[in-house]
Amino acid sequence: MPMLSNNEEQSAPIKEIYKEIDQYKDQIVSNISRIVRCKSVMEKSQPGKPFGQGPYQALQIALEISRELGLKTADLDGYVGYAEYGEGEDYVAVPVHLDVVPEGTGWTVDPYSGVVKDGKIFGRGSSDNKSPAIAAIYSLKILKDLNIKTKRRVRVIFGTNEETGMECLDYYFKKESLPLYGFSPDAGYPAYNREKGIMSLYLEKDTNELARCTDISSIEAGNAFNVVPEFCTVTFNTPYKDDLEVLSDISKGEPGKVYYINERYGKVIASRGTPAHGSTPEDGLNAIAVMLEYLYEKLPNIKECGFLNFIWNKIGYEPDGASLGIAMEDSLSGKLSNNLGLFS
Repeated sequence: MPMLSNNEEQSAPIKEIYKEIDQYKDQIVSNISRIVRCKSVMEKSQPGKPFGQGPYQALQIALEISRELGLKTADLDGYVGYAEYGEGEDYVAVPVHLDVVPEGTGWTVDPYSGVVKDGKIFGRGSSDNKSPAIAAIYSLKILKDLNIKTKRRVRVIFGTNEETGMECLDYYFKKESLPLYGFSPDAGYPAYNREKGIMSLYLEKDTNELARCTDISSIEAGNAFNVVPEFCTVTFNTPYKDDLEVLSDISKGEPGKVYYINERYGKVIASRGTPAHGSTPEDGLNAIAVMLEYLYEKLPNIKECGFLNFIWNKIGYEPDGASLGIAMEDSLSGKLSNNLGLFS
């Protein structure tokens, strides 16, 4: 909900809105916790559930809450839905999203508990973007309760694929007309009027370089392209020897370090990074870069692997694409962001 100053000069409608917000406070908190408890990370598509069970379930929860509050709703084949208030031919869009990025590690509470502690709701998606989604629903409810007439319809659109491709909105606009205008409560307060675009680029090479130059059988990292990877795992064909600490769980390791997993001189090592959103890679520590730095120090022959050379020398730890030759910036948007999110 907007943070408005509560003073004597406020108009009567604003004062009434404050009263309504206070009336629904416990409900709002309860429903935020309810939807946070839904693990809405993208999964394998199922019939009627294009982005998997979690995002579909979150969409159904949002629609159910909206219907309980007396709002008009629609479900567009499990891709996207909306709640709406008002009349008229045109509408204003308020797009929110109910999907989340993977929870990662290091939580002091269950990331899908929606627990309330010290006046805050804890859980994956509690900020991005489930709380704003619930607040938007209740904004429509308050307009309805107070019988405030709007010049056009106001529609809260529930996306379920914002974090991994925006296919939900692609589908929406195949089914629905464009809004007259819109705004999304998915940024800093009070308002942002621009956002960087995004390009997901997949680099693939069919090569036996690893097998020819090293004893490595696989390198695996990341679970979403828009998240800085927290872990990177390397598996060798035969036992690998080095002076590394042994861990049973890499999430217990220190960021920036490499460890044996489960046994000393075993076949599996892993690096620990620090996760961050892919739009701000400078806030994290990429576990892929940590691992490549280690491997290039320990395995001389790895320098014969052209593909890995490209990844290490042209991307590495850089968050801005400088060595790729794509670095750029402007005074409004800042620097280009470049994130190596997946490796397999």
